[in-house]
Amino acid sequence: MYLKSPALESVPRESSQEDAEWQAFQLAAGSFNLVPVYKRLFSDQLTAVLAYRCLVKEDDRAAPSFLFESVVNGNQTGRFSFVGAQPALEVVAKGQTVTVLDHVHGKRSVQQQADPMQVAIQLSEAWKPAALDGLPADVFAGGWVGYTSYDTVRYVYPGKLPFRNAPEDDRGLPDIHLALYNDVVVFDQATKLAYVISWAHLDGQTGPREAFQAAKQRRSRLCKRLSAANAPRLPNGQVSLALDMQPKTPDAANVTRQEFLDNVALVKEHIQAGDIFQLVLSQRFERRTFADPFEIYRYGCRALRVVNPSPYMVYLQARGSILVASSPEILCRLGEDRTVTNRPLAGTRRRGKTPEDDEALEKELLADAKECSEHVMLVDLGRNDVGKVSEFGSVDVEALMQIERYSHVMHISSTVTGRLKAGLDAWDALRAALPAGTVSGAPKVKAMEIIDKLETTRRGPYGGGIGHVGFNGSMDIALALRTMVIPTAGTDSLYSYDGAAPRRDWTVHLQAGAGLVADSTPELEYEECVNKAAALGRAVDLAESAFSPGPSSSQMLDLPLDSQGLAFLAASNPHDLLLIPGLLPASITAAALGDQQAASYLRFAAQQFAAFQSPRSDDIEDICAAATREADHDDFSPYHEMQSLLQKGQERQSILSKRKEYSAELLCETTRRGMLAELKWLRGLCQHNADAESQLMGIAAGNGHLDVLQHLRSGPNPAPWGNSCNRAVEHTDCLKWLLESGCPCQDRTLRGLAGRGHLDTLQWIRAHPRAVVPSSSWNTTVIAAAVESSSLPLLQWLHEPPVSCPWDSSCTTAAAWNSDLPTLQWLRAQDPPCPLTSHAARAAAACGNLPMLQWLRAQGCPWDAMCCYGAADNGSIAMLHWARAQHVPCPWNEMSTQAAAGKPSLECLQWLRAQDPPCPWNTGACVAAASADFGVLKWLRAQDPPCPWDAATAEQAAMYGNLPMLQWLHEQGCAIDGRAYLAAAFLWQEQGPHKPILQWLHGLGVPAPAEPPAAAHIDDVPVLLWWADNGFLLLPEHHKIVNRARRRYCTFHGLLRWFRRAVSNPTCGAHLAFDSFAPSNAGQDLLVRLCQLPPELITRIAVAADMQQDII
Repeated sequence: MYLKSPALESVPRESSQEDAEWQAFQLAAGSFNLVPVYKRLFSDQLTAVLAYRCLVKEDDRAAPSFLFESVVNGNQTGRFSFVGAQPALEVVAKGQTVTVLDHVHGKRSVQQQADPMQVAIQLSEAWKPAALDGLPADVFAGGWVGYTSYDTVRYVYPGKLPFRNAPEDDRGLPDIHLALYNDVVVFDQATKLAYVISWAHLDGQTGPREAFQAAKQRRSRLCKRLSAANAPRLPNGQVSLALDMQPKTPDAANVTRQEFLDNVALVKEHIQAGDIFQLVLSQRFERRTFADPFEIYRYGCRALRVVNPSPYMVYLQARGSILVASSPEILCRLGEDRTVTNRPLAGTRRRGKTPEDDEALEKELLADAKECSEHVMLVDLGRNDVGKVSEFGSVDVEALMQIERYSHVMHISSTVTGRLKAGLDAWDALRAALPAGTVSGAPKVKAMEIIDKLETTRRGPYGGGIGHVGFNGSMDIALALRTMVIPTAGTDSLYSYDGAAPRRDWTVHLQAGAGLVADSTPELEYEECVNKAAALGRAVDLAESAFSPGPSSSQMLDLPLDSQGLAFLAASNPHDLLLIPGLLPASITAAALGDQQAASYLRFAAQQFAAFQSPRSDDIEDICAAATREADHDDFSPYHEMQSLLQKGQERQSILSKRKEYSAELLCETTRRGMLAELKWLRGLCQHNADAESQLMGIAAGNGHLDVLQHLRSGPNPAPWGNSCNRAVEHTDCLKWLLESGCPCQDRTLRGLAGRGHLDTLQWIRAHPRAVVPSSSWNTTVIAAAVESSSLPLLQWLHEPPVSCPWDSSCTTAAAWNSDLPTLQWLRAQDPPCPLTSHAARAAAACGNLPMLQWLRAQGCPWDAMCCYGAADNGSIAMLHWARAQHVPCPWNEMSTQAAAGKPSLECLQWLRAQDPPCPWNTGACVAAASADFGVLKWLRAQDPPCPWDAATAEQAAMYGNLPMLQWLHEQGCAIDGRAYLAAAFLWQEQGPHKPILQWLHGLGVPAPAEPPAAAHIDDVPVLLWWADNGFLLLPEHHKIVNRARRRYCTFHGLLRWFRRAVSNPTCGAHLAFDSFAPSNAGQDLLVRLCQLPPELITRIAVAADMQQDII
């Protein structure tokens, strides 16, 4: 029902207008319990940005508030913008603890809720809002605004994705923050009107007149604050930084490059094993800046609309953080007509310079098999998410693989819709959508389980949703991509007094991910994350450039070099470069290439060493002073700075003769970035090394730098080819030049091209006389890669003469893993058909694809117990029932019950054991349940006879930090041995309170283990200290704790305590890998305190001569 309010313009006098407004309110109050009291203002001079600053003070960072804008059609400002402040109510959830802040009545309540969204649902279920005259029904006019973090999915899947399995929560941000706004301002850009809206709540205790007057008073206060007389003056910053310049690399990350590459390799192993098809692996970067968060939004994100437009532009102040976002994608939308919308966006190309070029790039994008297969997979995930909450038969792909053009890029987009089932609401649709496949993977739950194990810290808002749920039940939630998270509870903040007003420095968190598939290249995926974060950080660059750059070099150098002084230096963009060869060589490389924070760290470390060890010049003889200069965004070439440094005198020969790894690092980095001038200069300083030059060829090819390749192959000592062809498969121009120049081409190169569906390049290789490829390279691995690309034309071309690539059962298996039944049918329709083995049936079962498994069996495909295992791992009772009901039942074994217990799927487990005869089990089922679900473990032991168990069950419970389970196991008589100690200290899962488990085991009298904890995975200093204090064995390789410690930013004071305790024990060595310290204040603090150790301990510290050597 729509309430048609009289037009305000038709009321001649103020009293008549008030009477008409009251009469309209009374009319609406008879049918609705939520009625808007609103006023329309001309917004010619009032913008959404200015309105926000009118409502929110510049220094009020803890006050929840929001500003939402949008872009449509790639380059136009969206029609509606929304501003709100001072919410009436907040729902703040952390785990199962939900805090409700009632600002109207001044009450605060805390409750435990398995699903915090139920609190919002209960508060909303009685709402019956009247419509607002003049605005479309789907336009947000008041209601819930906030964010749901990536971890919100743990409320949806508490058994499969419990909070105890989540990575470390190093920021303590809420998992959900929702604020209820009764007062909002809606800007209509089409009519140039601003709607100032205050909602009156008729709750049965408040009369209509009283509710009307209260809402009217709130509206009047809003209008007064928005008036020109009270409007603040916004600084007139000027964005002078070129929008198309190379963005600045973020200062620090929560994982190192090598750790990320290792994690990519682990993900690919999971993909090859059939656990998942795709996974989005992310990492978090940091930027320190004196730019205010609102300036970052105002000057940064809004300016970036020119080159990177997004349909959602968000500035959101929440509890503990500020979110600044330019999200490109809908997570979930629900219209007033109950239409659920999901809109996957994946696949990108740059825009062409001419219409013809643009059309060619569109065709190239739509012909890219890898991009299209990933997009189709996301569409399938979207259909699945929408189908969970939609009426049967209503799910529709309204637009499939449409090209969306923006000013600088084009994307593939699809739109999936459905009609919401009766009895469900917006919160149900949001639950089904969390998280989007574009930030998790496929299958989603399994991918997220793997993400929990690999990522070191919680994602927080990244990968969740930001948006609003209106009083009328409509919803619009953006996917939290391209989102900066700025914590507001800073404990080490600095202030700059250069200018009219002090400026605080902020830490901006930039998180970015890469979608990994079977043929992903780890180095390229890492670069993708870095580039995405750097591109997002351009908003910070733009905000910084809008104002004066800050203090001069002389002012900065006068600051005390404590941790705050260092942060000030890093944030103010100095380039104080002190080389300490052998000490933190990775940071030296970063500093030499423009990483200001790393450079400042080195300077600080050098001064501390000099101050505390003087006159021990032999310990610091390799410290080389460098010229300092003030950073200049427009004219910076690192090699000129390094050239000036190395020409200063004797230090040059010292560096070149003693620190070969330093030059190698610079060579690799300049090659990776395509810095040809710098590379030529550095190669002139270094002796020729064939192995190193071969590595540079591969790096240049993998990054598509043709000019660098040509330079490396020129001159009297051309670089060896190495694996450059294999690395160049993503860059056709580089690959063709390499082949024409005589670079050997092997089956790995052909596999890479086939796996990406590059039919045209493969045809060029066959036809080009200079591209010599051994006939043996056209083998089964190439055609299997073509199957994985799902490109049937490529597959047909490879199989037919003259190529005649042989094939084997790996092809049918690959098609089964892809769930690609048309390709599988084509393979079997050939003469002779491509062979089948049980591996294809295993793949179909592991993918949960019952129709494909049935087709395979009809073709005579053999099967084995791994098929039942795959079905149980999916919790698919239907597949298990069909497989066991066949004339020759599919065999099964203990692995099926183990898979069901570990899923966990109690229903599937009960079905397996209810069969005649029951599916067998062994101790593995209890071990799996101990890592998954306490209830499943209790059920296993409650059977007659009970499922067997052993000490491995207790070991698993200890590894997962489950002390109540361990205590129950002890009460039930389960064996517990020293392996439980090792598991509790292992921390591979990074979950649970492990030190209490160690104390409980020790108090129980469990014998000590005969070996030390797995040092490579220890990063919990309290555990280490407890381990040493209780007389357990410590070995020298515990120095590896430093490598892990920086991942979790654990207390370096604790590391120092462990170091002092260990180094005073003559029975164990004490090693610290200084090259592992991240450039952070915590690392600097450790250096200072190490240098304050007694002299007899200092003598055991020596500067390392090699990157891999420890300081002993």
